[in-house]
Amino acid sequence: NRCEEVYEVDDYLYFYDYPSKFTKQQVDFVIDKLDLQGKEKILDIPCGYGRHSFYLGEKGFDVTGIDLMNGFLNYARENNNSKNVKYIQGDMRKIKYKREFDVVIMLGGSFGFFSDRENERVIEKISNALKSNGYFIMDNLSRDHLLNTYKNQCVNRQNDDFMIDFNNFDYVEGRSYCERVIVRDGQIRKVNFSIRLYNINELKKMSKKYDMIIEDAYGDWSGGNYDKNAKRQIVIMKKR
Repeated sequence: NRCEEVYEVDDYLYFYDYPSKFTKQQVDFVIDKLDLQGKEKILDIPCGYGRHSFYLGEKGFDVTGIDLMNGFLNYARENNNSKNVKYIQGDMRKIKYKREFDVVIMLGGSFGFFSDRENERVIEKISNALKSNGYFIMDNLSRDHLLNTYKNQCVNRQNDDFMIDFNNFDYVEGRSYCERVIVRDGQIRKVNFSIRLYNINELKKMSKKYDMIIEDAYGDWSGGNYDKNAKRQIVIMKKR
């Protein structure tokens, strides 16, 4: 996967619209479930265009937002700037922090876009970045829900422009493959990518390997149970 192609910044901001009230709900969920006091040091990775980093910063947290895409970071600095937030260009597979953060957040289904080995490396790097007893909260699509509602073709329309995904799930690999076709302003762009969807037991095994334990799992941003009907897989891990 080439993130620059999958998440071309202008197309992403055009086709995906996240209302501010939804972002605030997610941030409030994180603060509530982790019982944060307002002074914690938080790493938001990947931070995208800074929608979570900004709200956390405005609440007084010391936030570092890291993303691979300079386009997202430029947008974040211009539109989601806060005195308590710093935005840094970087690859989540290569961060070198050692016991610096109280909390790491990875929201919006950003885990699983690499090979299994590289995905595991991300977990290792995040564990290294956490202080003892620190928390990692990760939000992904629920694999069970996705498979129960799996669509081989999805269409996202904005005005007269289209983002069309042709999907195929490999049950052996646990990976969803996508050919994305973007038709915008009379131009056609195609990109192929895949995402590995981990079940909770796989995440439990991986986190344990890097000195983290899963404390809780939720199925939505209202705190619903994580079960077969859950749409999201919101997992809270604690560093030993």
